[in-house]
Amino acid sequence: PADKSGLASLTASLMDESTKKYSTEAIAMELDKMGSEISIESNDDDITFNVFCLKKNLAKTLEILEEKVINPAFNQEDFERKKAEQLEYIANQVTQARALAENGFRSKLYKSTSILSIPQNGTAESVEKITLDDVKRYHGALSIKNARIVVVGSVSDADLSPILKSLASKPTNGTSLVSDKGEYNSFNGFKIYFIPKEKAPQSEIRIGYVALPYDATGTYYKTSVANFPFGGNFNSRINLNLREKRGFTYGTRSGFEASDLSGPFYITGGFKGAVTDSSMIELVGELKNFHQKGISEEELAFTKSSLGQADALKFEAPPQKGRFLKRLLDYKLETSYLDKQNEILKSLTVKELNENISKYFNLQNMVSVVVGDPKNIEKLKAAGFTVEEVKP
Repeated sequence: PADKSGLASLTASLMDESTKKYSTEAIAMELDKMGSEISIESNDDDITFNVFCLKKNLAKTLEILEEKVINPAFNQEDFERKKAEQLEYIANQVTQARALAENGFRSKLYKSTSILSIPQNGTAESVEKITLDDVKRYHGALSIKNARIVVVGSVSDADLSPILKSLASKPTNGTSLVSDKGEYNSFNGFKIYFIPKEKAPQSEIRIGYVALPYDATGTYYKTSVANFPFGGNFNSRINLNLREKRGFTYGTRSGFEASDLSGPFYITGGFKGAVTDSSMIELVGELKNFHQKGISEEELAFTKSSLGQADALKFEAPPQKGRFLKRLLDYKLETSYLDKQNEILKSLTVKELNENISKYFNLQNMVSVVVGDPKNIEKLKAAGFTVEEVKP
């Protein structure tokens, strides 16, 4: 529930503590002895267990994994400590301009009725309300039957079957948790929401809107290709202008992010506070120009060459291979989808990409969140922007 946002994050952190059989210290010592690692993380879509171990220690490491997944202790001492850590993290975010910008941007992109409008770690108010019973109920609603397992290494089915059979045999009353629909706001006219941070030496700027769901070979992929020369690489238009030419920033970029739900197109960066208004003028100017005139033949040729060669470096390390396999499972993709992407990339034309650019890079559909010194509010207004001051 939205009034207890941060529950998934807190549950995941507690699953990384003691179990019904072993203390946190005993688990840590056993993993250290084997040179194994087990980490647990949560995000908007998943709770993920990451395991790294030597092949000879696979069976023992997976036994510990099973304990963490199935039998977390959820004792009061661990709960109070991890809850305090989460509240401390949230309190620290309020002092960080980047976190204020990310959280403020999220709150404007998604409707207040969507939990996606709230930081994944929750708010101080929501986390304060979470009880140990809430954690236990949430864990009980998770079902092993919904898990996706990815393995990279010199491992056979026989090596894995004991743990898989053991997990599958565990009784569970869990069902698929109801997903948030990700309802988002639409904008008709560009507006800046300004979050003041006294004496901030630089301003964090976010510009964007909720655009598209993930699609490996459709509009999402093609529009991501179109973004490459605009803000998707170091030599992009916005980075060359605002970093290399004007020295306003250490770096700025843009991109599309999505899952099964539609995700945002964003422009992001930290800029010198004294040139907040000039930075916004340049970003908006670049966006308008790109929307109106689109990509050039030279930019398309560079994009095809760069993206075509980048694939060779994507699968060198085991974690990279693991992320690739997870993506296949998450989106039910064919293993040949990268080949299809390469075919599409080779066939893309300036005309086709510019049609996407005219549709998906329209400033009038976007909103901006700026965090910086309050004196920049009037400067932005003087530059002709509609600005509203909001609280963090």
